[in-house]
Amino acid sequence: LDAAADTADLAVVYAATTAQRSGYARRTTEDWRRWLTGQLAEGHVIAAYTEDGPLAYWAYSIADGVMTVGEQATPSPRARAALMRWLSQHSSEAERAVWYAPFDDCAYYGWRDGAEQTYTVNRTLPWMTMRIADVPRWWAQIPAAADGRLVVAVRDPWRTETLRLEVAAQAGACPAVTPATRAADISLGVGALGTLLMGGLDAAVLAREERLTGSADAIACLQRMFPATHGYNMEWY
Repeated sequence: LDAAADTADLAVVYAATTAQRSGYARRTTEDWRRWLTGQLAEGHVIAAYTEDGPLAYWAYSIADGVMTVGEQATPSPRARAALMRWLSQHSSEAERAVWYAPFDDCAYYGWRDGAEQTYTVNRTLPWMTMRIADVPRWWAQIPAAADGRLVVAVRDPWRTETLRLEVAAQAGACPAVTPATRAADISLGVGALGTLLMGGLDAAVLAREERLTGSADAIACLQRMFPATHGYNMEWY
């Protein structure tokens, strides 16, 4: 972007990124104009678009082989992936890229060791690796924190199948997990289900990371039934 760029698109992405968060600056049109002028005096601003409109932006500078991102606005995994692809085109200009992520950032859950999509070295150590071999049997042993009833479609890419299960539980009791015939309220992959039931992430975060889909009411119900917990493991797996 240059100094004449329309900052309205940046404001749209910023609003989407800061939704449901606190501790961020509120900017008027004049604030945005001053922000853009200041960023361009020190570096560059790049914005990503889709056919539907603005998707993401980065404000960055490059010095001594290091790309430093002063501000990023990536409200979705799709937005983050777009800027990662753009970043991969700058391997000849910078050896490293540094940016600051919000406390609830979960991007590392989707990074592959080596980060092939960015052409840079990445080492992400998982705190645990797990595989649910029998979804109904295992889920029926996890106590629910609240009453609820949902039909959940669980995609299992290793077996190329989708399980449609009805999960009904009372607070403090293990759920009854049975085959279902009606349409699913929630859809997610077996890996996301493992993260959810082990307490690593709750349904709202998985939905934000596009690992889980469903109506707002269904997601809220699943979150009440199986909320995030502070897991603790003595060993690395």
